[in-house]
Amino acid sequence: MSVHGDDVIFSLYKDQPIYRDLLQDFVSCLDERVSKSRKAFEAKSWKDLSHLMHQLRGAAATYGYPSLAELAGGVELASIAATIVEPQIAASIDSIDKACKKIEAGMALTPAV
Repeated sequence: MSVHGDDVIFSLYKDQPIYRDLLQDFVSCLDERVSKSRKAFEAKSWKDLSHLMHQLRGAAATYGYPSLAELAGGVELASIAATIVEPQIAASIDSIDKACKKIEAGMALTPAV
């Protein structure tokens, strides 16, 4: 399997064995988080989307994924803005989905302890 640096995202804590199980648990829930976010977006439930993104931002920061935390924070703010720009939010959710796939790939390459 050929992997390029742009294809994966690793946690800042990937080299700390104590975090391995916690990181695995976080990463295993990413698809569900993205799915719930898309459903909130499609329902135009901006409050729910903001809440989901707030949770994702905090968890991503805690588990050492600052780029994902930044993306989620952007959607959180965009979903509570005075003017909702749906195409921008949709594109940002797509970016979050892509980042999550890269995080999953990085987790798969992180050695088990």
